[in-house]
Amino acid sequence: MLRQPLLLLPGVATPPIDVTVRDDGAHVQGEIEHWAEEARAHGSGFNAPGHLSACVYLVPRSGSAGQFRVAWVNDGKFELSQVPPGEYEVLAFDRPPLDLEYESSEAMQKYEGKWQGLHLGPGANENLKVPLIRTDE
Repeated sequence: MLRQPLLLLPGVATPPIDVTVRDDGAHVQGEIEHWAEEARAHGSGFNAPGHLSACVYLVPRSGSAGQFRVAWVNDGKFELSQVPPGEYEVLAFDRPPLDLEYESSEAMQKYEGKWQGLHLGPGANENLKVPLIRTDE
């Protein structure tokens, strides 16, 4: 159901649905490169209360078992727990982009070279340092 719709028709038996419960999620933490410089350059409105917060997106690569995740940045640091194992592209934004079509490889091409690739195995612990993408770029 994540990748294709489930069709239910009257009088037709539905195929079995397998559900796998996992307890082997990964833990991802990290920091934004040059956070102090960004904060100084953009003044008190940058990541302050009442303003949109910087965020880190874990975008699953096409065909990966990973799932989209968002972490909010606090004082240049972020953390996510129980992230499903898989292949990801990690992107950090100064504020949430309004038009991120993360399921479209064509739309994601504009961020080529700005993301960090990440492989998460079961139970992995990763510590990252990611560059900040300005949403006005």
